Amino acid sequence: MSEFYIKDEKRYPLNVKSADSAKADLLPYFRWEHRATLGYSTREFMVFTDTFQQKVYIEEIVGGHLEVVNDDNLHKSLVQYSAEKGFLGVFQPILKPETQRMT
Repeated sequence: MSEFYIKDEKRYPLNVKSADSAKADLLPYFRWEHRATLGYSTREFMVFTDTFQQKVYIEEIVGGHLEVVNDDNLHKSLVQYSAEKGFLGVFQPILKPETQRMT
């Protein structure tokens, strides 16, 4: 039995604002997507994707912000658990409302 547990497995867009306002996100879909929030004892981790670069990230939620998981064994275990649960699969991107898309 795994020590990880699923806190949230809903897929939804993360509307991230760029620090550089000149680099407006004009993609027709949301670039960042939440795939799952996982628990491990009292710790929480977020699994999310960058659909533009087709990369998956797993980061720890600490004090309301995300931090890199520095423990390699823990990170590998999180990736393995996420893959087993199907959170790392490739999905069709979530489209933005028409008013937020490129013209």
